[in-house]
Amino acid sequence: MAEKFIEALSDHVECGICSCPYESAKYLDCLHTFCEGCINRLLDQTNQVWNGPSVCIRCPICRKVTRFQAGRKADTLKSNFIVNGIVEELLHHDLHAEPVVEQKEDVCADHGIDRKFYCEKCNKIICSECALCKHHGHTFLIKNVEEASKSKAHEINKLISNATSWLQSHRNFSKEYGEKRAEGNKRLDEIKEAITTSYSNNLDTITNKLEAKKETLMAEVATRREEFVNVLDSVLVPLAETMSQVLDDVKFGEALVDSNDHREILLNYQDWMKSLCTRLDYGLPSSTAAKKQISLIESMCFRRCANSIIDVPKLGTVRYQKKDQHDKHAQGESILNPVKKLNRPTERLLLTARGQLSGEPEMMTPYPNERILVLYKDRRVEILSPDGKIDNVRPIAARYVAALSDGRIVTLSERNAVNIYNQQGQRQEVKFQISDCDEFAEYIATDEDNHVYVLYPRAAKFLKFSTKGGEPTAVIPLASDDLGDVSSMGLSKEGNVILVLGEGEVRVFSPTGRLIRRIPIKEADRVSCDQEARQAVDNS
Repeated sequence: MAEKFIEALSDHVECGICSCPYESAKYLDCLHTFCEGCINRLLDQTNQVWNGPSVCIRCPICRKVTRFQAGRKADTLKSNFIVNGIVEELLHHDLHAEPVVEQKEDVCADHGIDRKFYCEKCNKIICSECALCKHHGHTFLIKNVEEASKSKAHEINKLISNATSWLQSHRNFSKEYGEKRAEGNKRLDEIKEAITTSYSNNLDTITNKLEAKKETLMAEVATRREEFVNVLDSVLVPLAETMSQVLDDVKFGEALVDSNDHREILLNYQDWMKSLCTRLDYGLPSSTAAKKQISLIESMCFRRCANSIIDVPKLGTVRYQKKDQHDKHAQGESILNPVKKLNRPTERLLLTARGQLSGEPEMMTPYPNERILVLYKDRRVEILSPDGKIDNVRPIAARYVAALSDGRIVTLSERNAVNIYNQQGQRQEVKFQISDCDEFAEYIATDEDNHVYVLYPRAAKFLKFSTKGGEPTAVIPLASDDLGDVSSMGLSKEGNVILVLGEGEVRVFSPTGRLIRRIPIKEADRVSCDQEARQAVDNS
């Protein structure tokens, strides 16, 4: 009784892949058990098709997927200790000697004669009596077993050839997308390294502000990476699974042909053929989202901020843009876009001034008598007239300038002071009394009455002073939660405050700080936006 029980039990401790007693039995995610070595062989076969961050294999029994990280093997799976223990006990009793299987004659159960014919319509191997009786209407579909087997083997070879071509085209597609995925990740890594370098070079002076900027940019890169990888994986992972299935079917078909077992070929052909043909209908993936992500790979870049990192704590921006635009915007340089010529004298003057520039400008601002004040990156200052005359002013150490009605130039100095220069370059410092603002002013403008307006963008307010200094004559909070990246500040004739944002938008605030309107500016740039902003407000 015990011997029969052990013999029956031994039939349940054989691996479904190698049909041998389990060696180091391991669970797949579906809880089916196989030898560790057999699972590793499945992994090696799948790795030949798919080289990605993870590898998927299907259970040979239930076809459910088990995912492995790249480089992992079956030793990372959970062991089936119960099966391993049973196998060890059975081996101890030496009950796994391969039993001798009695070979039975392949004879018809109804007529007792050899089955030598194959009915293609019924997919059965039959004897001559069955061919005359039960299958008499299938005359043209009954063939000799050997002849039918050769025919099916030929069809198997044809399907294997089709499957091989399919695998080659899909393997090339998978390789191309995999390379693009790696290239995109490399670009993102380079951006990450550029951000880190820009951050490190300025760490000593503005550590706290740079830390916040860095984390924001890193989060943006992570978001871009996640979007990029998810979109491409949505194409590559299903493709890898389908390719793995086709490869399994091809190997099974090759094994059928190599076996030379005519009956085995005939009995398995229909199911094998349906399975393979269904999978071969899976064409090359066509994902608009994936193609869009791939088209953006070459334009991935990190654009370093061109302004002084000390004056304006910006690390740069992570951008997706066209390749030709990438070349123009390299190193964060400003681009002078052509301005549509209108009939306004100020615009005609702006177009004339662009032809007279003697260097790379930092900013332009209106000057009395229809002239333009130009501040160059090398800190030179020039006054351009409509007749082509150029007045030079002594170099000024400032990023933003404004002009008073009498021709004097006002620049930002310390947190609570401005400098006023005459045309001979002589400087006068004017200090203000500020009690409730710890922020630094970043922009300056003047009105027709020679009042000085100083903008504190982070505090979202501006202060109005007299050129004589002292207490501010007005402290006006702006009705806007986020001013974003301010490029320039100006005042309209009505006293409205005009802010030009870096993304090409003008925001107009009343003298009391109320947001009046938002106006988009096409092709706005930091050099000419002050002039264009005033025109946009006038046109609106």
